[in-house]
Amino acid sequence: MIIQRQNQAYRGSSIITFRKKRYFFVHFGGGVALMVEILYNTCMVVYTTGGIDMAHPERPPVPIYYQIKQDILEKILSGELNPEDKIPSEEKLAQQYSISRMTARHAVTELVNDGHLYRVHGKGTFVSRPRVEKSFAYLTGFATDMVNKGYRPSSKVLHMARIRPDREVAGALHMKPREEVYEIVRIRMANEKPLAYQKTYLPVRLFPDLDRFDFAQNSLYQTLADEYGTEPEYAQQRMDGRNVRGEIARSLGVKEGAAVLFAERVAFMDNGKPMEIVYSWYRGDKFVFEVTLYKEQKR
Repeated sequence: MIIQRQNQAYRGSSIITFRKKRYFFVHFGGGVALMVEILYNTCMVVYTTGGIDMAHPERPPVPIYYQIKQDILEKILSGELNPEDKIPSEEKLAQQYSISRMTARHAVTELVNDGHLYRVHGKGTFVSRPRVEKSFAYLTGFATDMVNKGYRPSSKVLHMARIRPDREVAGALHMKPREEVYEIVRIRMANEKPLAYQKTYLPVRLFPDLDRFDFAQNSLYQTLADEYGTEPEYAQQRMDGRNVRGEIARSLGVKEGAAVLFAERVAFMDNGKPMEIVYSWYRGDKFVFEVTLYKEQKR
């Protein structure tokens, strides 16, 4: 059998046994090899390896699709491929790497499943933007979080009004009967891409005339600090996974029934009284929450 590989000089061959299977092992220059499985005296190409340890050919070979996957990933991590760049089609990848389209599709699908790429029907496959990380270590507002991560924060206010709260909001904010709250509904964005849909509730008695401010342009927490001398001292937050539909799905740019991260947070002033409750629906493919855990101290 004669095997040739473009730009690689043939250096010899051998037959090895690995995990009770026999392989025809072809050596090329530059640490490249071709592994061919022998089935009923018929050879079937199953692996080609680059950078293999030629002194230990019995070590497990690396599948072709995984090598292609790692090569594309390296281009993404090194900046050779930037977010929103379109990668070559599966047909072109197959030609570029001298592999089958099925193998190219396998490599690309792995990167899509890992969140490094995303597909757009009829347009192609593109490099994903890194997911935004949110740490629970500090109590900060959305705008501050985005700026600290190097993103441009912005908001679209869908609704702001004084309303009578429902029981859940009234209970969380320790409201008296017939007291009103401000309801602020916003789409929170980073680099003009929607990341979260938020509903914020604040007592009118704590922040009179708050509705004169435009929170598409102003940070809510900064406004509360500058205009009312009030800042959240600490907060209690709980999270779970939910499926979204209707306005929330449309606002986030996701399909009906898509899974998102839901968070409910109650912020408190330094006197221990609640000042705000926020409901947030975060895109799971764009947002990551980070938690630092410590070993429990023995008493």
